[in-house]
Formats: sequence, C-alpha cells, structure tokens
Amino acid sequence: MTAATKRGIRVECAVCRRTKNPRGRDAGMYAASGYCDRECPGYYAEPHVGSLWPGETDADFGYPCGDDGTEAIPLAEQAVFALVRFVAGLSENASKEHVTCD
Repeated sequence: MTAATKRGIRVECAVCRRTKNPRGRDAGMYAASGYCDRECPGYYAEPHVGSLWPGETDADFGYPCGDDGTEAIPLAEQAVFALVRFVAGLSENASKEHVTCD
C-alpha cells in the first residue's frame, strides 16, 4: 500500500467545454454523454488529462501515473490518508480473526 501523493483534478476540454475523462478510462454508458472523450478533437489537445478521475488519488488508482491532470496532495493531508488507511487495515484484519472466550 503506497501513500497518496497526488489526486486527479477536473480538466476541461477547450473545444467542447466538457470535463475530459481520464486517459484510457471509460466513463460508462450512463455518464459518457457528460464527458469529453477521444472522439472530440480537443481531447488530445492541451490542457492534457491524466489517468485519475477528479478526486481520485494515485494510491486509489494503484498504478503509476504522470502529473497531467493532477495536483499534489499537501503533506499534512497525506498523513491523514495514511492514518485512515492504517486504521481501516486494522479493523479489516480484526474482523477476519476468530476470537473465542473461554
């Protein structure tokens, strides 16, 4: 489990003015009409979109991602994310253990 260091931001297409969906990721059938995608001539133009949805962190994504379409997460916020993930891991492990009382 890696620490979250960046998060996705909204990237607006200069041609259609819709939010660009992350590169290589599908918005889904019901949300697709609300996003700019690779069929729009502005999708590959600046500003460039990255791999993350707005608000999604690189730790949530789980794969390396570039800096396009992201913002750095402040160190204090990174510490909070790490603490929340640690506590969630503890509670998940505790629920898997079988405890008996004699």
